[in-house]
Amino acid sequence: MNFDSLNIGSNNSFDPSKSLCIEASAGTGKTYTIQQIVARLINDGTPLSKILIVTYTEKAAGELKDRIRKKIEEVLDTQRLNKDNKDDPDFNKVKDIQLFAEALREVDNAPIFTIHSFCQKTLRENAYDAGRPFDMAMIDENFVEGIVAEWSRSKWLDNQLYQILLSAGVKAQSLIDGLSALLCNSINMYKGADNNGSEIVKLSEPKGLTFGNISATRDEVCAMLEQGGFAGLLKIKAVGEAYLTLKKYEDATFDAVQHQKNKDVAKNGKSVKAFLETLEVWDGSGDKKIFGTPQFGNELISAQPAELFDALNLFYEGLDDSAGIYKKIGNVIKNIFLFEQTPDLFSKWQSYKDTHKCQSYNDMILSVHHAVLAKDSKGGESLLCKKLRKQYRYAIIDEFQDTNQLQWDIFKQLFSPIFVVGDPKQSIYSFQGADVNVYQKAIEHIKTVGVKNDLVNNFRSTKSIIEGCNHLFEAVEGKDFFAKTQSDEAPENSESPDVAAITFTESHFPEGAIKQEPTFNGKPQLPFIIPEKEIDETAFAQAAVEKIVEFCTFKNVDGTPKTALQVFDKDNPKELRNVTFKDFAVLARTRSEMEIIEDVMRNAGVPFARYKDTNLFNGRECAEWIALFKAIDANDFTARNRRLLNEVLITDFFRVKLSDAEKDLFDDPMNIVRQRIQEWKALAEKRRFAELQEKVYEHTQVEKHLMDLSMLQNLAKLRQIGNYCIAFLYQNNASLSDIIRHLEGLRNDNADTDDEDGNLVAKGTDFDAVQVMTIHASKGLEFPVVISVAGFKQFNDNVSGPFIYHEGESTKMGFESEDKAVRKSEEIEEWKRLFYVDFTRASSVLIMPRYLKWHVKDSDAYKPEFEFLGRAFNNLWDNHKEYAEPLPECKWNPERPGLLRDIVKTQILKPLSDSSRGEQDAGSREQQELYADELQKNMAKLSVLQFSYSTLNGKADESVSETGGDRSNKDDGNDAQGAAIQASLIKYPKGNKLGNALHSIFENLKFQEFGQIVKTLESAKNHAQLVNLIDDHFKKQGLPIWKHQKEWTDYTAEIVWNTLHAELPAITGGEHTEESFPLVSIPTSCIKKECQFNVNATLAECGEASDYIVRMFKGFMDMVFVRNNRYSILDWKSDVLENDIYSDAAVQAKVDEDYSIQRVLYSYCLIKWLKQFYSEKSDEEIFNQHFGGIYYVFLRGTCEGKGSGIYAHTWKTFDDLQKAFDKIKSLMTKKKAQEGDEDND
Repeated sequence: MNFDSLNIGSNNSFDPSKSLCIEASAGTGKTYTIQQIVARLINDGTPLSKILIVTYTEKAAGELKDRIRKKIEEVLDTQRLNKDNKDDPDFNKVKDIQLFAEALREVDNAPIFTIHSFCQKTLRENAYDAGRPFDMAMIDENFVEGIVAEWSRSKWLDNQLYQILLSAGVKAQSLIDGLSALLCNSINMYKGADNNGSEIVKLSEPKGLTFGNISATRDEVCAMLEQGGFAGLLKIKAVGEAYLTLKKYEDATFDAVQHQKNKDVAKNGKSVKAFLETLEVWDGSGDKKIFGTPQFGNELISAQPAELFDALNLFYEGLDDSAGIYKKIGNVIKNIFLFEQTPDLFSKWQSYKDTHKCQSYNDMILSVHHAVLAKDSKGGESLLCKKLRKQYRYAIIDEFQDTNQLQWDIFKQLFSPIFVVGDPKQSIYSFQGADVNVYQKAIEHIKTVGVKNDLVNNFRSTKSIIEGCNHLFEAVEGKDFFAKTQSDEAPENSESPDVAAITFTESHFPEGAIKQEPTFNGKPQLPFIIPEKEIDETAFAQAAVEKIVEFCTFKNVDGTPKTALQVFDKDNPKELRNVTFKDFAVLARTRSEMEIIEDVMRNAGVPFARYKDTNLFNGRECAEWIALFKAIDANDFTARNRRLLNEVLITDFFRVKLSDAEKDLFDDPMNIVRQRIQEWKALAEKRRFAELQEKVYEHTQVEKHLMDLSMLQNLAKLRQIGNYCIAFLYQNNASLSDIIRHLEGLRNDNADTDDEDGNLVAKGTDFDAVQVMTIHASKGLEFPVVISVAGFKQFNDNVSGPFIYHEGESTKMGFESEDKAVRKSEEIEEWKRLFYVDFTRASSVLIMPRYLKWHVKDSDAYKPEFEFLGRAFNNLWDNHKEYAEPLPECKWNPERPGLLRDIVKTQILKPLSDSSRGEQDAGSREQQELYADELQKNMAKLSVLQFSYSTLNGKADESVSETGGDRSNKDDGNDAQGAAIQASLIKYPKGNKLGNALHSIFENLKFQEFGQIVKTLESAKNHAQLVNLIDDHFKKQGLPIWKHQKEWTDYTAEIVWNTLHAELPAITGGEHTEESFPLVSIPTSCIKKECQFNVNATLAECGEASDYIVRMFKGFMDMVFVRNNRYSILDWKSDVLENDIYSDAAVQAKVDEDYSIQRVLYSYCLIKWLKQFYSEKSDEEIFNQHFGGIYYVFLRGTCEGKGSGIYAHTWKTFDDLQKAFDKIKSLMTKKKAQEGDEDND
């Protein structure tokens, strides 16, 4: 049945006594429908507190709460359930206006949750009934790594399978690391057993080693390895029995055939005895088959008696499997080991959390699941089930396509009726546990007890794009767009879920609605733009960017500047309006797919911003909100609290000069700033946080201040963090002190700080830049113009598992190649849903690719995983050309980017700027950078201090300073006064911020992978990933790279290139060798960056200097790497040396002067750390056998193929290192004594 979302709840189409499933295609008013249902339930007398609403992100929950508040306010204002429904006046009447007045009072505390927050609240309020402790702490899932590490030390040495794997020659630590990583993943995917003892996610038992149609058991495989060769093969019972049969008939003969390319060769009268002799000498080495020569053919024809034929045929059928069979055993043993270890480790992990009264987010769902589905002593429903059903009369589940079996079990048990809203075509979160198969099963259940309805009217898009999408997704040649693809890799006998079929339902343009169709240069613009033929990803990106520039270019039309592309105005869809860059969205399946078009936009001068910012809370904007909240929360600004006022004054909110912040005028309580803060404090005390946010923006005019084009991204971040804070305050019933602690935790990457959506907070939606995002991030959003670049990055076949997939109605997890193949086939089905989401984000124009990579090489045929796209595009192009036009092919030459940049500046940005309120004075921006610097310094003083060695000086009579252990507080030394930088780079930054940026770039770069891809310095300067990395980390440090984009990016890329290809002298223990090596030669798995260490130093060891030494044994090493089983330390230095000379003597002098204590402590700590892994060895032995020296790399002085700018240090013996360390202890003792004397004075 089709449903009218405009009238649901205000007519008789909705019966609250029956369960309801609403299937809502893209743009059909899903959230609006939920509003209407809530209004109807309130009108029927249900308090808002009795209506549970569950969605799947905090952001969505916050938006739902806002929309429901607006709906209630609308009803109070119009006194009708739906102001637009005039057809059913009786159902549209408000029965009692007081019901809605009460609902408005309750809305801030309405039960609108994510699944995790619902479970958390349930367990907190009903801990006894759920059988859980009352004071459960939260623990990160990653903590399981420690459990696995402890388990590996205590259990694996006695494990037969582990010993077999170890005997294969793999280094113990590498083996442990690999197995531990797989087990950590599998433990977090495995859910244990339900109340009936059945596995929730069923472990797929490894099929073991196959030989023809025979699978070897675990014990047989182990026995094979012990014996080896053909004798090992006989440990497989069936093979051993067949062998004995052959011995029995060794005087017999048999007939076979050798199948060759052009003919078959008969092999008749072959001797069984000769066959046995060939088998018995097979040693199983390499890829040799049990009989590799054509002597016996490759297919058995006849043998008598039957038991001889069967015995011979076993070897013929296993002929191909015998090749390299002993090579395969390693993976077989590994998979059996993982299969056996996972349940035990899961139980150990759960037991640890129970003992320590802690839980993860996934545990909350498991706990509620167990408690709700449990039975009481009489076999009836659990007490928790009864209490929740009494607490909530109705449940509305939003985004129901993102549910899974555990969640559906809970909802199904608790609620009848239940109302669910979702769209299986938009189920794209399987990597987070969403299961479209569960959705389908749940809908079938709901249909038996209630009603299923479809929303079909699309309120988002123009009529032409709706009709075009109907054709894009329609069945072609009897195959639906979502028809299951037959994967070549999936096992033939793999079962497919019975209920996962998805069919496309057409959407319709609402009757009577008007949305102006887009125009281009005054003529109708077709909704789809597609290349006429398949092209590569670079050519498509260039053509798409040309189209962006062309669409946004201003032209005078009747004396009025108008953009070439005109789209409908969302506020007045009968009218057309100009487009700006922010009307364009680039959607990609993966982040790596973004880089090519970003590179093209960067070269063309088109502003763009990635929509999701994982570092949102690390910048100055977060620090400014912290400062503001601290000022509002302060009781007064006297004494020590005066600094809180200073800190907020120098933020973007008030923009007071640092020198002015201390002035007496701000001590006056009647000062306008002080009055504003008091006004905001009053709003906070009344918990009117949304109004508080509005007043802050209004009073401070911060938005106006940051409207300059160069600062718009700062404004976007400031707004997004503000929105996040207000949502957090409401949803967690939090205070200002709570949000301050929360933000400080996020800013400092505190592992105890939960940020379920913190790294998914949208940014950049309010300034004029093309939005670049993943398809996942775009869900729920809409844009006038969408450019899809998705699809040219294909499957990652190097994933090692475990793999979640479905078999029948069961969810399974396995480790084998067959499990991987089934998982891959399911991912192909999700790709189709991803592209549906991708293509339905556009409201006016959609630009789509046709990639060469979708084809089989040198063929017109599509690869199986892309056949659905090929069918859809070919059908659209061949049969529905009234909706699609060709994307012009571009032939870019070196001059083209420059021409486009000129067009962007003169014909797009300048007209926009002329119509704006003007540009802000550049001097004030530079002053603001100073304010931000001072703010960060002040904020740093408030953090918990940890020792950082880069500040230690080698001189015994100088004080030891403290800085934060965080990289943002680490000082790389003062720049030399006479530093001579090349004239062309005179503005290249210096100092702490640059050091932080360079450290971060190297920390986030994979050296060997970079070296394999980027082969020349010029390619490094144009490598999109490196350019993005430089841009991101310079901006994060507040360095104005936008003013010097090309100069700074090229120079930094040159630093990176030279450093990674410089030659480092190799060190072995106490000796420098003649060998050298570049950093690009070191695999990522052998590098640990930003290595935090904490080696306890005892009082007995350190004497009176213990408090210093203990603190000095905590900190960060920039990098520790392993090469030839030797561990080395590397420290990056961005110092500018005198006269820009980085000779060996100059570099050594700098290290001796500034880092002589540091190098001792780093090296000594490394030896003590290695002692944990080589406990049987002495410190001297560890030094001689495993120490690889300490390197100081002065980034400005490195050179490709040379050793300049690099200082490598070691000690002749460990005894020399010990003496150097003892000297530091004596220095610290002396310092402590001096401070004691000063205190006594």
